[in-house]
Amino acid sequence: MNRHTVVFEPSGKKGDVQEGATLLEAAHELGDDIESVCGGKGVCGKCSVKIDEGLLASHGIEWSGQVLSPPADEEAELLSRRGLSSEYRLACQARVLGDVAVFVPEASRRSRQLIRKSTIERTIPVRPAIRKYYLELSPPTLSDVTADYERLITELRRSSGLEEVIIDYAVLKDLSHILRSADWKVTLTVWKGWEIVRVEPGYVDGSYGLAVDIGTTTVAGYLCDLQTGEVLATDGMLNPQMAYGE
Repeated sequence: MNRHTVVFEPSGKKGDVQEGATLLEAAHELGDDIESVCGGKGVCGKCSVKIDEGLLASHGIEWSGQVLSPPADEEAELLSRRGLSSEYRLACQARVLGDVAVFVPEASRRSRQLIRKSTIERTIPVRPAIRKYYLELSPPTLSDVTADYERLITELRRSSGLEEVIIDYAVLKDLSHILRSADWKVTLTVWKGWEIVRVEPGYVDGSYGLAVDIGTTTVAGYLCDLQTGEVLATDGMLNPQMAYGE
């Protein structure tokens, strides 16, 4: 099957797509962000784009006439209700039949949206799943040949009150080396008060967690200090799945 060149402006995205693909499918393939609230069903009208012969010429491509499938009655009626001329098409309905240049108006661009996430401040107890414990162990002697693991667990129980504690096997394999290289001063990371998941040389402060809110329109992330509960940084982005409808 033939392939045709499609150019999207003002983004400048350009590439060859399969004949018969819709302009919306071409936009997804080439990485251009076109709004499509209805997911390509042709009912929301948000994906209206302008077909521009002059744009194609500016890219050195010759206009060949019938470059898109003709609009169905439903599409033409929807565009007419929105006050748009015959130069406009719904990207989800227009199928590529030849090389074409498309201008995406600002109202049809997903990137125009502002990301806002409101929050409510609440006072809640901080009970993180992981906690850090700094230990200074006594090194073994001729009269004290306790195994490294037992030495570690004994000191952890004494200083923290934790009783039933196990250690991850991957951590246990490196324990002896870390203890000796750190002069028997280490920081443990304990998960849910019962499993040692990390041993680090010396004193290490700071435990951080990432909370991610995945919504239908946005994805928001919150970097939190697990010791204080403070939100240290936030960021967000439009959910890429919006291209397939909300």
